[in-house]
Amino acid sequence: MRRVINATIENIEAIRRKFTREWLLIEVVEQDDTTIPTMGRLMYHTPSKSEAYHLLLSSKQHLYIIYSDDIPANFEDMF
Repeated sequence: MRRVINATIENIEAIRRKFTREWLLIEVVEQDDTTIPTMGRLMYHTPSKSEAYHLLLSSKQHLYIIYSDDIPANFEDMF
C-alpha cells in the first residue's frame, strides 16, 4: 500500500491514467448529476486487490475504489 501525502484534487480519469494495474482509493470531492464521482484526491494506491479492500473497509473516510486500467471481460472470473 502506498499512502499519498498532500494529494491534489484532480479529475478521476486523470488520476487513473497515472497508474497501471493498480487499485486506487480516492476521496471524492465532486460528482456529476447522476452521482458518479468526477473529481477527487488520491489517498492510496496498491496493486493488491485484497489490500485495497482492506483499506476501504478500515478507513473512516468516504473513499471511492477503482481499478486504474479497464477491467478485462474475464476478470470477474478471478474472484
